[in-house]
Amino acid sequence: MSQRISVLVTAVAVAGFMLFSILVSSLGALALSATGPAVGFRSSDGYWLGSYQLDDGTRGFCLEAGKTWPVGRSTELVEGASLGWFTSADAARLAYISRTWAMSDDRVTAAGGQLATWIIAGLGGHTEQELASRAGADRDAVLARARAMVGEATSEATASVAASAVLELSESGPGRLRAELRTELLDGTLANVPGGRHRGAVELVGATFTDGSTSSEIVNGTDVEVFPVSSEPTIEVEATVRFTELPFGDRLLVGRSGEEVQALLISTPASAAASTSVTGVGVSPRPMQPVVTTRTSHPTAAPGARVSDLLQVDVLAGDGLLPSWGVFDDDSGMSPIIVTVESSLLGPFDSPVERSTAIPAGAPTVCTVSTQVSGPGEYRTPECALEDAGYYVWVERIDPGSVPAEQGGSRIRPWQSDFGVASEVTLVEGPAMATAMLAQTGTRNEYLAPLVAGLTIALGVDLLVLGVVRGRRRSTRSVLG
Repeated sequence: MSQRISVLVTAVAVAGFMLFSILVSSLGALALSATGPAVGFRSSDGYWLGSYQLDDGTRGFCLEAGKTWPVGRSTELVEGASLGWFTSADAARLAYISRTWAMSDDRVTAAGGQLATWIIAGLGGHTEQELASRAGADRDAVLARARAMVGEATSEATASVAASAVLELSESGPGRLRAELRTELLDGTLANVPGGRHRGAVELVGATFTDGSTSSEIVNGTDVEVFPVSSEPTIEVEATVRFTELPFGDRLLVGRSGEEVQALLISTPASAAASTSVTGVGVSPRPMQPVVTTRTSHPTAAPGARVSDLLQVDVLAGDGLLPSWGVFDDDSGMSPIIVTVESSLLGPFDSPVERSTAIPAGAPTVCTVSTQVSGPGEYRTPECALEDAGYYVWVERIDPGSVPAEQGGSRIRPWQSDFGVASEVTLVEGPAMATAMLAQTGTRNEYLAPLVAGLTIALGVDLLVLGVVRGRRRSTRSVLG
């Protein structure tokens, strides 16, 4: 590329370009121009080795060694793929060079980038050493730098980039979302992009981020927490992740100013994109609060009777609670959590029991039975035998520890019934209870009249019988005497 242009010709060219720019602007079109050399070396005979400055602030490297230099020319920007000049591998290497080094302010780097561009795109009949000599005393440094750049571009340039994501839902807390980027190198090798380098936009359906929003950003290779919002036993969350402005791929932006003018490899900004969607299905992490209403099978019974307890099972709705019965993943699908209700029959007590939140210390226990429940509804406990007279009362409790964590035990809240609930009391009556019952439940007025009447009748019967006996004795004496 020769710079042997007279000052007059240069001035005319610049003036012509300025006039052209004004005309283009007046027509509403957009155009760029190489305004001059940017960073690099000018040889003693006027040749340039380095980057060129465009009027929009971007820079570029010449692609066609030997053609007229592009300064002062109107530049049309075209996609490199539309030109068909390079193989996909060369396009990827040139794209890597333009993204990585075209904007450098270091002279050796800029000159090395220009020489590396020519090594790939074509030396225009020159040798690498000839073109590097334009850097004068820095010739060897520029040549070494250019060759290193070509080697790096060959090993690090990418043909494409793709995104993937993992969404894991937890039974015991927030879920985990992680997005990864993977590139395809020129030799077909797939490589994961190191974490923490690129940010992507995320949209959630069925969950929120920590701040309660459904839209946020995620850094590749980094876990973020997601919080399902569904109140159903089974939850479904979808995450869509999109990364843009990624420095990967083979996209080239080429500035053209005519067939005889050098085309420019423009410092294309990172423009690759990769997106992915992922769906997670799991069980709700919300805790479940089972509650039980109970009623004994026999409010009263005789010694030796067998009694059971009727359980009415339900779930308590409230802030943060699962309003329906929970499920767990049994590896073949979702199954309801099986909860064990432990029922204890306490007694006998000599006097009526009083209701309290705590079981009296040392309360005697007749038996303890277990009932497995798998959802709201009625359940009947196994029976217990009552041997002695007195008052008996059922108490129930639910211990989450009796359910394995992997079967939903970690999401069950404990429950304990009150002691002395009226519907849970059974009275066993017997001979020993008659006097106690009279003293505890009757009054003198209620029982005095029946008692007197009974005694009177008994006395009358006794007198009648005595009279009959005496009459027979007299008759017998008369006969014998």
